[in-house]
Amino acid sequence: MKKYYLLFLTSFLSLSAWGNEVPQSKANIIEPDLVSVYAKIFNETVKRTELFLETIDQSKQYFEQELFQESLPWYRKTPNYWVHKNSYIAFLHKRIALLQEIEDQVAQLLGIALSGQYEFSKLTKQQVEIKVCLKKNIMPLYTYFHVDCSDFSHQQLFQDAQLFSSRIQSEIEKIEKVFAPVQKPHHIVQHKIKYTSAVIALAAMVIVYETYKDQIPVWKAKGKEAFDNFAQTCCTSPMQGLKEILIENKNIQIKPLDPAEFKKCENDITHNRFAQWLGISKDIDTVPETLNTALGNGCNFINQFVPVAESILTSQQINFYLAAIAPALILTYGGYRSSNQLYDCYVRNDWRYKPMKNVVRRIHRVLINVENGCQNSFVNNGKLHVLILKLKSYMYCLSNEELKLFQEDIAALLSFDLTYAQKQGVVESMYKTYGFLK
Repeated sequence: MKKYYLLFLTSFLSLSAWGNEVPQSKANIIEPDLVSVYAKIFNETVKRTELFLETIDQSKQYFEQELFQESLPWYRKTPNYWVHKNSYIAFLHKRIALLQEIEDQVAQLLGIALSGQYEFSKLTKQQVEIKVCLKKNIMPLYTYFHVDCSDFSHQQLFQDAQLFSSRIQSEIEKIEKVFAPVQKPHHIVQHKIKYTSAVIALAAMVIVYETYKDQIPVWKAKGKEAFDNFAQTCCTSPMQGLKEILIENKNIQIKPLDPAEFKKCENDITHNRFAQWLGISKDIDTVPETLNTALGNGCNFINQFVPVAESILTSQQINFYLAAIAPALILTYGGYRSSNQLYDCYVRNDWRYKPMKNVVRRIHRVLINVENGCQNSFVNNGKLHVLILKLKSYMYCLSNEELKLFQEDIAALLSFDLTYAQKQGVVESMYKTYGFLK
């Protein structure tokens, strides 16, 4: 009897142990599903609030710029600011304050979602207990939506996940409705004076064309003729002359003086003047031999300076050709400088440096405004995250060496493991590392 009793007891204990293992396996199945549900909520919140917060920030920056323009003296304003009323400044202050409130709300939602993502990443790296991780992740949601969190059972956590998902969606939709009337105006409305001026200029060009279109062939012919003359005068002829002098070594020849040619001259007045120039004061008829000798010596004396005169004429000729080329050189240099400036502004990477400087300055200003060593707040984390992503979008204009260092700095600024003081140190090191920030 005892033998059968022991067999029955052993079978019962084994069945009870197997029965206790089933809920544990179910719990192990439920917990990962619960983690994936909350991870999906946080990921969707991050994706939706990132772009929304960037749009809010752009609108706030636009109205802050408008307020700055209104504070300038009238002679430094563009004409479209002259027509604004005094009430426009109060309107700008109200709009900026409202946008600041909206930005804080969206930034808080984004910070909560980013914190949740960070805690879930630690779940796999540090093998943290799932329930502890969940409680730490979703507690900010309970606080934000003022929901009671007394029960942390799996069934209640699933119900709360559905509640949070609908609450976040409705909260963002409500904020979007409030933001829609206060967002910055359309690009065409912002630059309406420029577009109006462009339309007027285009209409004027059409009127001028229709009025003088019969004269266009004449103007084209005159323009072509003027261009050909300019090219011939300032480019072709001077370059050909310089080529002959410098490359082909074609010297300017000066014909030396020949005394025999002066001896053939029968004009007494010419002889007289030449004799006086030579310093002979006696009558020429009585001293012909003296005149001939002086004439030969004078010509030889002058012929000694022929090579010097030839070099002087050659240098003067070169200066003349260079002076003729000067207008073409000035136009070429001016065109090069203008094209280089346009290339710097619209093609080369330099035009990206100014917005990068502004974003880094804003990041530094946010970090300075936060007390060093304090705990990360969700609002500041959300704002910093959007600013760093905006800075990241500009970084591919850097060289490969700078890009490698910049990626490391961006990763450090996005890290939740660093305090605000450490991130401020990263920004200060960026000012010392990158030349475009100095």
